[in-house]
Amino acid sequence: DELCQTRANANRMEQEKEANVETALNDLDDTKLKNELLLDEIANLNSDLQACRNSIDTQRGRYESNIASLSTELKSSSERFEAEKESFKSEWRHFQLLLKHLVDSIEGEVGVIELNSSSDSADLPDIASQLGTLIRLVGKKEESIL
Repeated sequence: DELCQTRANANRMEQEKEANVETALNDLDDTKLKNELLLDEIANLNSDLQACRNSIDTQRGRYESNIASLSTELKSSSERFEAEKESFKSEWRHFQLLLKHLVDSIEGEVGVIELNSSSDSADLPDIASQLGTLIRLVGKKEESIL
């Protein structure tokens, strides 16, 4: 009876051992499958990450190119603006000199004036004052003609 009991225990232990081994093998298979799924997911994420990096690099290249182009355009525009500003200053000075000469001529102070004089603009009368004087003088000339 005891021998039967021992055999039964040994058989039960053998079955439990086999069940444990089978469970362990199943767990191992599950773990392998999970690892494979995780590796696939990591590969997909790495691929997505590389695509994002490539896109960012492409965008950066475009932005850098646009910035360089805009910088060149800004420099060119600034140079043109400065040239136009200097031209305007010169034309404005010329206009002021002509206006002064016209006022002086009407007032009877006719003299030779050098229009390209290098004298400072501060030497010229205020433009509003010059225009006011010109209007007043033209009005006097009209009255004397009538």
